[in-house]
Amino acid sequence: SPLTKKVLGSLTNDVRVVALFDMQSDLFEPVRNLLVEYENISPRVKLELIDLARDPTRAEAVQQELRSPANA
Repeated sequence: SPLTKKVLGSLTNDVRVVALFDMQSDLFEPVRNLLVEYENISPRVKLELIDLARDPTRAEAVQQELRSPANA
């Protein structure tokens, strides 16, 4: 939407988007496409897609990082 593009264009800080997915899910492609579009609109958006089945170690590391007190 135009509002989303405006918000993305006005970001002054980097935004990290980490998506944990079963890449076989029907939702994966449409969500990935939307997130890639956001990343293309703003150089501030940094996207990381993690396949839960292929990379469970990375998925667990991200989950632990998000649970840490520094992210509370």
